[in-house]
Amino acid sequence: MEAIINTSRVLGGLYCFDPKEAEGWALISSLADGALLAEWPYGSESELACAWRELQEGIETGRADLAREYQRLFIGPQHFNAPAWGSVYLDRDRVLFGSSTIELRQWIRLNEISVTEVERTPIDHIGKMFMLLGWLAEQKPELMPEYLTEHLMPWVPRYFGLLAADAQNPFYQGVARLSDITLKAICAELEVVPAKKKLYL
Repeated sequence: MEAIINTSRVLGGLYCFDPKEAEGWALISSLADGALLAEWPYGSESELACAWRELQEGIETGRADLAREYQRLFIGPQHFNAPAWGSVYLDRDRVLFGSSTIELRQWIRLNEISVTEVERTPIDHIGKMFMLLGWLAEQKPELMPEYLTEHLMPWVPRYFGLLAADAQNPFYQGVARLSDITLKAICAELEVVPAKKKLYL
């Protein structure tokens, strides 16, 4: 479980923390020398090498460029080509706080999961969902298969594809690639088969 905890926290942080903030830049800087990826427990050597090249190229563009790209991809105010919230993919109306967000909240309450949620920020943001996966691995690992099957994996492969296509800085192409590699490997390890749900984006 340690591998799931650690990788989920790293990936969650890359989506949640703005590079212009100290916490976000510290996390990005920890990837710069490749040591963290050299110990990454998921993915083949060639897959990880490709992700590391993209991450490294992006880091070399500098903090300001990464912060601008983070703003464009995750904050706005422009239209998002790769929205980072599950309900945009799973809800017929493609809205924030949609039906799938409500279902996830109900599941969290039903299973007495301790999460801190800012009401204006949906719990089904990809960064928060990685953080929740790490929390489950540490606190309630028996819930991970259901969480992956019903709430995370039905939409994230589509999201990672859109993010990789829309990213103008290779760093976030690398983040999308590493995220996809990691979640697919975790699902294989746990013998999880994602539920097939209709996607609206």
